[in-house]
Amino acid sequence: MKMLDYFLSNEDRPMIHKPLRYFPIYEKHFERFRHKKVKILEIGIENGGSLLMWKNYFGAGAEVVGVDINPLCKEFEQEKIRIYTGDQSNASFLNNLLEAEKTFDIIIDDGGHHSYQQIASFRF
Repeated sequence: MKMLDYFLSNEDRPMIHKPLRYFPIYEKHFERFRHKKVKILEIGIENGGSLLMWKNYFGAGAEVVGVDINPLCKEFEQEKIRIYTGDQSNASFLNNLLEAEKTFDIIIDDGGHHSYQQIASFRF
């Protein structure tokens, strides 16, 4: 299933909040990872819907790790989806995350909407 089809058919799952223009870009760069062993980090998970989308899109070999500042997001954990609560601009938090998870194949920063947060996680 194409990622956009999954997004558009999202009636009975948690909400996915992504602009439509993102999907062709995601597909272009992520297609080569489908149905392979892949580890994804998504910073900013809000309603949890995109975590399920990544798990579905990449397939059985996918491990999805989510980060959000809201501790209530921990409820989105399930098999092959792990959640960490913290601030993406906090180097100590990011160090602890990397100690626990080691490496990622894909990192998606859809978290803090202030430039200082994006810059801090990018530099890290």
